[in-house]
Amino acid sequence: MLKAVIFELYGVMIKSKAEPVMPPYMIDLIWDLHKHGIKLFVTSLLSGNEMQKILEPFSIAFYIEATVPMKEIERTAFVLDQTIRPRDCILLTASQEGIDLANQAGMISIGYSDPHLSAPALWRAALLVEGFDEIDHTFLEQVHQDYHDDVPKTIVTTDRLLIREFIPSDFDALYAIWQEPDIRC
Repeated sequence: MLKAVIFELYGVMIKSKAEPVMPPYMIDLIWDLHKHGIKLFVTSLLSGNEMQKILEPFSIAFYIEATVPMKEIERTAFVLDQTIRPRDCILLTASQEGIDLANQAGMISIGYSDPHLSAPALWRAALLVEGFDEIDHTFLEQVHQDYHDDVPKTIVTTDRLLIREFIPSDFDALYAIWQEPDIRC
């Protein structure tokens, strides 16, 4: 289950040091994730205090759980709540260094390639995105679920029905049903 999203400060949350502007739909994504109980972290090569000063004008401090120096992601020392494991996180990054750190820590990395800027090679990312207009909690939850093979993929959900992939642990329940005298194949 997705429990945390980590945003890289420069390149994702803010376009660049020279242009302290958030990409379109970033605030909407932050609100949506917060509304669904996903913890939000911000990372950078800067110190935590420097990151907070940069984020202050955007009035999103309430939504950010913590600022995390990039070097601590590798050691996963940022985890303040022991219920969050690296596999429960997604790192949104615009750098190959961020992708490599996420991969080493066992996290899913999503590379953000701004189509208006010259993009670095983000070839080790699990997924690449060019904008945040269609990125929301549901999308990130699906990416997280698809990335972890031990979780069955949901196909359709309604009020009364859930259709999902068949997984090995389902065999015991299915066998028990087949043993019922009224069941015929």
